[in-house]
Amino acid sequence: MDYRIVVRDDELIFIERIKHILLDCEIHGFTDSGQLLRILEGGERYDVIFLDIAMLGLDGIGLAREIRETDEDVILVFVTNRVEFMQAGYEVRAFRYLMKEQLETGLPVIWTDIEKELAGRKDQYFVFEFNRQSEP
Repeated sequence: MDYRIVVRDDELIFIERIKHILLDCEIHGFTDSGQLLRILEGGERYDVIFLDIAMLGLDGIGLAREIRETDEDVILVFVTNRVEFMQAGYEVRAFRYLMKEQLETGLPVIWTDIEKELAGRKDQYFVFEFNRQSEP
């Protein structure tokens, strides 16, 4: 399945590591939060956004809040070295929280959960039934 993914991190090495682990995915890497926000505000949509927390300028929690203003449904995953912000992740409805030193072992497990979540979303549908009668 083709998913659109963003990785936002100040360090290119972590963007590249995620790209290496998720080889079959379309991944867009950003080192600038402002650029990502402009793209999202312009209507671009992604399935999953991986965010670092400790970043220059707008931190990952603040960025997640901004993202939620334009997209309530995107899956947010924090990939960081900062455990003290884990609680704040719940405020922005983070899907998971992954420590950077566990990226190679943890991301494949989390990715399986993400695929299940996205597949479940695609299976959702609504049926509308109208019982209209014409007026004589």
